[in-house]
This record gives sequence, C-alpha cells and structure tokens, in this order.
Amino acid sequence: SRTDRAARMISAETAVLERGGSVIRLAGLYNPERGPHAFWLKTGKVSSNPDGVLNMLHYEDAARAALAVIAASQHGKVFLASDDVPVTRKEICEAALVSGCFPGATMPDFTDEVGAKGKTTDCSWTRKVLGWKPRYQSFCHTMYAVAGKEYESNKVASSALWTPGDDEDWAL
Repeated sequence: SRTDRAARMISAETAVLERGGSVIRLAGLYNPERGPHAFWLKTGKVSSNPDGVLNMLHYEDAARAALAVIAASQHGKVFLASDDVPVTRKEICEAALVSGCFPGATMPDFTDEVGAKGKTTDCSWTRKVLGWKPRYQSFCHTMYAVAGKEYESNKVASSALWTPGDDEDWAL
C-alpha cells in the first residue's frame, strides 16, 4: 500500500541521514516520451481525479539537482526538487497530446472524479542552499515547446504546501 511504501521510504531516508548522507525527494519525473503522461495515454485510463495536482521535474533537472547536492557537500539534509509549477492530471494529458509525441492517442478516461487533490511544492530552500534551479520551466511548457507552440500558464491553486521535513506520503 501507499502507506507501507511511504514508511519504507522514510526508513531508508532516515538510514541515509544517520550515516551523514543527504536525501533528494524528486517530484514526478518526465521527459517528452516518458512519465505518467506516457502511461496514461498508452492505457487510455487514469485511475485518479483529473483535477488532482502533481508536481513534476524533468529527468535532466533531477540529475542536475543530484550533482548540485554532491558539489555543495551538504550532509544530513533533505532536499526537494521540483519545477514548482503544479499541474493537474488533465493538464498533463492535454499538454502531452499537444506535443505530437503520441500520434493517435486521445484523452484518457479519468475513472475517479473525487479523491485527493494533491499538493504543491515549494523548492525555494533547495534552490537557495544549492544554487540550483530547473532548466525546464514546467511540464506544460516543455511539451508545448516540443510542438513548437507557446504555453500560457494556468496557475493551479494550492491545496497544501509540502516542504522538506513533511513525513507523509507525497509520491505519485
């Protein structure tokens, strides 16, 4: 279950921190061809609320964040890496369809109209301490750029703000 998975992750993080290591909690990873959007468009079904909010991070930005932690010699700390531009599941699918990376795909069916709305993240502390910031502005900007189009942002309202140190299950 998600609770068991979260408990195992917290346990692993605690072990790393106790040994002087650092932890990076990564938002939902993606590139134009890989991420939750690819799975949802392939299966044609999303077993979640279409308005549920996800935090995303490009694979390259995740790698750059990890390198920044190593370079900064920050030991015993928990970092959070996200592009800080929350997006709904529906917006993720819409942007993926606009990209042209999934020819023949259509908007998947969302099977749960109610349920968790998700959380937004604030990575300002991570950015400040590491001197890091994502190269990719947001999932939607990236997917529209693949298609040679300009994305106009729709700011998602925050249902809760997650910051490093929260011990609840925040993963997809």
